[in-house]
Amino acid sequence: MRIYLAVVALSLMFFGCSSDETKQVKSKNSLDCQILKTAEVRCIFKTPRVNKTQGIEFHWISPSDKKDNRTRVITLDKNHATVYDERHTTGRASGVWQVKATLNGEVSSTSFRL
Repeated sequence: MRIYLAVVALSLMFFGCSSDETKQVKSKNSLDCQILKTAEVRCIFKTPRVNKTQGIEFHWISPSDKKDNRTRVITLDKNHATVYDERHTTGRASGVWQVKATLNGEVSSTSFRL
């Protein structure tokens, strides 16, 4: 009986110490786009608050027309956590748009259909 309990105790102890190198770290940043009733698309980027001003680079990628792509840097003031970028839907290419936001080399992306 003692051997059985020792084996169980050792198994539980080592079970909690195992590591898996394939685990992915989930980003603390998020990007979400909404199609508004005012014929606009608003993409909202959220990140943890930090005590410094940061630049968020938005990349709008058209499904068909490269002339419709846009890159824009928006300033996120210190101790703020959210910034957004908007575009009108009128005259935009139909299809699946890609939007990417970059902060400190970390890219968050999403897509929506017009």
